[in-house]
Amino acid sequence: MYSVEDLKTIVEDALFSGIHEPESYSSYLEEAQKYSISAGGKRLRPCILLSVCEMLGGNVADALPYACALEYIHTYSLIHDDLPAMDNDDFRRGKPSNHKAFGEDIAILAGDGLLTRAAELMSEDMIGSISAGKVYAFNAILSCAYDMVKGQIADIKAVDVPDDEYFNFVHRNKTAALFLAAFQAGAYLAEADDEVLTDMSKAGIIFGMAFQLYDDYLDIDTDKTLSYAQYLGKDKSKEMIAEYLARLSEIIAKYENNETLRALTLPEI
Repeated sequence: MYSVEDLKTIVEDALFSGIHEPESYSSYLEEAQKYSISAGGKRLRPCILLSVCEMLGGNVADALPYACALEYIHTYSLIHDDLPAMDNDDFRRGKPSNHKAFGEDIAILAGDGLLTRAAELMSEDMIGSISAGKVYAFNAILSCAYDMVKGQIADIKAVDVPDDEYFNFVHRNKTAALFLAAFQAGAYLAEADDEVLTDMSKAGIIFGMAFQLYDDYLDIDTDKTLSYAQYLGKDKSKEMIAEYLARLSEIIAKYENNETLRALTLPEI
């Protein structure tokens, strides 16, 4: 069984090798893409995908293109999130945001290119050897990416009086969608049955909701715009996070060889 560090190393290597070789008149594209990919991070989404696949008896190498595609989508979303028209952040993980390093025009196109490369990478793999699991994984990743955009729209166009329904919509789509994709795609690539797919779908949503609420909780005293944690208050937020984690642990405990998945998810919060 692969450890968390093993999976992260595998993903890191594949992410860079998966970017197209630069061409003379468009080399800024690949340079800007690699700049944001090299910004670091836990690689949580692709590692979860690979660990779910392995836990359920699938092959990590076969799932790697889909894991990289998911991380490309996540990275594109961060590049676009930082733009002046979105969150207007000048720094990402301690270094200048992509648009500060390369300009807004290149940053937009770098993000566009990563989203496109994600679909291309998965389709290239299916051309080589297609299966129902790969097709379903492809669809799960791209449909969840669309849900992420819906969540971003709802976050940007915030309602005047936010409530539980609003915050749940934003968190379910903007954050939890890509975690759902990781759990679902990993299960599809392992050719899991419907019962297991239902469990993994629940786990993805639960983890994503807990992840975002905990992120809000950490900034509860400093957020300038109303977050869900501020709306709920500290005590209620802690209670909900604990409930999410208990439900997630219960699902994961049903499966053998779950150590890496537990290490990736439960200690994160």
